Amino acid sequence: MKANEFDKNFDEGDDIQNALDLSKSKRTTWKEPSVTAKLSAEEKAIIEYVESDSAVSIDNVENEKKRYTKIALSN
Repeated sequence: MKANEFDKNFDEGDDIQNALDLSKSKRTTWKEPSVTAKLSAEEKAIIEYVESDSAVSIDNVENEKKRYTKIALSN
């Protein structure tokens, strides 16, 4: 298959797998990147709360943030 025919088939949404030789393809090993973040006491408290109890309603988030910020700051 010529390149312009392949492009046309691809652009039209046709199945192009038959035109590809995947027998020698390799999948590289993917590592999940690590992320380091500096969090405030309030943010840490919120994360701990969310991990411990995910039943917080959207309407109650501000009250919960205040409550858990006080808890975190008192520790």
